[in-house]
Amino acid sequence: MIGTPQTKKISADFFTQGYRISGIFLMKKRLLADIVYDLTTDYIELHDAYVSPIMEPAQISAHYNATLIAKPHLDFFLTTSLKDGLRRDQHYGRSLQRYPVFITVPFFEITGEILSAMRSFSGRPYLAKAGPFVTVLNVTARSTFNPDVVYEGAVGQVNREKIGCFGKKVD
Repeated sequence: MIGTPQTKKISADFFTQGYRISGIFLMKKRLLADIVYDLTTDYIELHDAYVSPIMEPAQISAHYNATLIAKPHLDFFLTTSLKDGLRRDQHYGRSLQRYPVFITVPFFEITGEILSAMRSFSGRPYLAKAGPFVTVLNVTARSTFNPDVVYEGAVGQVNREKIGCFGKKVD
């Protein structure tokens, strides 16, 4: 008898071109963040996806059984669970410092924390081409057009190509 691989359902919110797509990622062998960082794939497949305008999060524009999100057009995504939003290599502890950051992308200002082995903060390594996305923990994404519209997550992956401003937040 051949066994079927275990599939874990991960809920996540994806933000792209003025829309939020809330859906289920079916994790079979690879973590969601590993798929996002994979340069050999251009799309992320979601199931049971709900589409809503960023400015009106309660208004559902569409519902799809399955949809593909083009990674180059993705601004960022959020997960509610730390382990669901990290890459496999980020799960293993090292002595890392947490630095509060402020990031702007289209339609949003994002605040949270990044992990770094460096003793002092410099944003340059995070904007260098170390991968297509920047990992941010304890994320708050606030609409630049309506500050009352706020999304939160345990982990966010922010597309480097969409970042307009990246800085250390002053406490």
